Amino acid sequence: MTGEKLDVVWNMTLAANAISANVEYGQIAAIEQLPDVEKVVLETRYEPQQSVTSAENEPNMVISSQMTGTNVAWQSGYTGAGMRVAIIDTGLDLDHQSVDPEALAMALREDAEKAGLSYDEYLAQIDLLDAEEIAKVLPQLNASERYKDLTAQELYVNLKAPFGFNYVDASLELTHDKDTEGGHGSHVAGIAAANRYVKQNGEYVSAADSVYMVGNAPDAQIIVMKVFGQNGGAYESDYMAAIEDAILLGCDSVNLSLGSGNAGEPHDDTYDNLLASLTGTDTVVITSMGGQRKAQTGSNADAEPGEKCTFVLDVSEVDGQKFLVQVTDYAMNAATYEIEVDLGDIAVPDRIAFDLTYGYWVGYNQSSKWPLPEWMPSSETFYAGVWLDHVLLASTNESKLYVMPESDPSDKNYIGKMDVVLTDMAYNAADSEVYGIAENKLYTVNRLNGAVTEVGEIGITTNTLACDANGIFYSQKLGTGEVYSYTRETLTKPTLLTTVPGLPAIPMQDFEIAPNTGTLCWNSYYAQYFGTWAFNTGWYIEINTQTGEYRKCVNLMDNLSCLIIPETAGAGGWTESVDTVDGLRLSRDTLELLPGSSAMITVNITPWNAGDRTVTWSSSDESVATVNEDGIVWANLKRISGPPPCMRRRATCRPNRRRA
Repeated sequence: MTGEKLDVVWNMTLAANAISANVEYGQIAAIEQLPDVEKVVLETRYEPQQSVTSAENEPNMVISSQMTGTNVAWQSGYTGAGMRVAIIDTGLDLDHQSVDPEALAMALREDAEKAGLSYDEYLAQIDLLDAEEIAKVLPQLNASERYKDLTAQELYVNLKAPFGFNYVDASLELTHDKDTEGGHGSHVAGIAAANRYVKQNGEYVSAADSVYMVGNAPDAQIIVMKVFGQNGGAYESDYMAAIEDAILLGCDSVNLSLGSGNAGEPHDDTYDNLLASLTGTDTVVITSMGGQRKAQTGSNADAEPGEKCTFVLDVSEVDGQKFLVQVTDYAMNAATYEIEVDLGDIAVPDRIAFDLTYGYWVGYNQSSKWPLPEWMPSSETFYAGVWLDHVLLASTNESKLYVMPESDPSDKNYIGKMDVVLTDMAYNAADSEVYGIAENKLYTVNRLNGAVTEVGEIGITTNTLACDANGIFYSQKLGTGEVYSYTRETLTKPTLLTTVPGLPAIPMQDFEIAPNTGTLCWNSYYAQYFGTWAFNTGWYIEINTQTGEYRKCVNLMDNLSCLIIPETAGAGGWTESVDTVDGLRLSRDTLELLPGSSAMITVNITPWNAGDRTVTWSSSDESVATVNEDGIVWANLKRISGPPPCMRRRATCRPNRRRA
């Protein structure tokens, strides 16, 4: 061409047979005509997206490990020891407590002791990357071509991060201190392999217990491959050169978290094809690009001031359950936006439960996986529930009893406050009664006003209850996998039905009978310990009440209560509206106010299905206190103490059933 020396950046020969070089755009056509050139590709350059916020971050990898299932691997002894994870990103904060090499050494000594080996024997067995191994492949590394006289000792950092090179700056600067490309690399490295011990007050303590931050493979080594630095972002050949080196270094996995939530489409598939070809190697290359799907609609550039513009956005093909709707007015006008959402018909799940871990209602079936998505929100914590005539009857941790429609448990209708806190409920079709259990005692529950009547004490320690169509009750002996059956007459001497091994279930859990099959369904819950870490285990189990055979269907992990299986048999039309009112219960028996202050009084009308629930409020002495139609009382002249104003005259606080 011109006889000038080509400004070569990378000369790759492993994953690709390619030369990356800086050339003038006008020379591309001439280069393409050279006999040994198959193709010339313009490289894409990536820049990190950074957000600026004053909010404090509180990561909790202990919880997220259950989402990925790594807690199960940890329990089996797989902690990442001997694994090499390459992070191709913005570098690593080498001073961070979660990548302390001494903390890794402590964990490996602990593993060696469990394996019955000396520390040196264990290190040899798991084959950690060291400077000696780097030296063997150094001449083949792309890094050695960019950095003159580079040595293995310079590339070796420490036990936790045994290799580090800055591919974009051709240097050994690995941290975030000397550029503005952000700390995303440390973020990714922490998710992958943050240590399970951190140093606090001169001692190493459990990272899970102290900082709630543990990597998915905490004992793995981190191979630092910095491709964002002082020279800016990474070109495609930068990360491809790093991938080639990662393969030569025997990395088990390579992580590239590049691009944006909606990364778009590449203008050329050359590098896509090169990445696809890596599936034939022993190294797993993981890319995180385009992690979100976006739905778009039209625009109206000709809209006049005051004109109403309507757009329809179809999100049926968008993954997820929560959506961010963004409206952009490029003219920066003051505008009002109205968003109407058509959710379609709300389906009732096969199984419904209250998630005590997260505080909302969830829906699932026998093959669901953790994490269970929120089905309906809740402002209260529910412990016990039963399904009657397509209506949910449920009680809270504060002994409040509510009735709710089957399609929306968030639409609560308050029945009353019970005298006990129930931990489970069941409907007995044999006598048409609702039963509950509290502190090993069986109760009947009045579904109209919340009154409870003790039946007797059960002969085992339990907090679960179910009842089949024949009036046979089922409960689990607390702290064991033993399941017992009994009737009202035999509740002091229950009979062992079956034992599910390995279920030391102790906290809140739940039983229910599947109405169509008669199968006993059990949401169990207990904690398993791995060292000082506790991992939640919540098996959903189905038991044949005739044979005692059981099946552990799925580990839902969360602490679930209030198990509900829809379409339970009829319960006598109890949800129909009635004309009579049995009683009133005020939220306050006495009220004391300072002049000028106010307080609200609420009234509970029983039964809950009374057709006319209108209440008229009045004060017997408005010079002392007044009350409005919502039950808000104001103190006027002097301090008052005693019964609320509406209770001073019986006739002044009553349901007005004739009021229009």
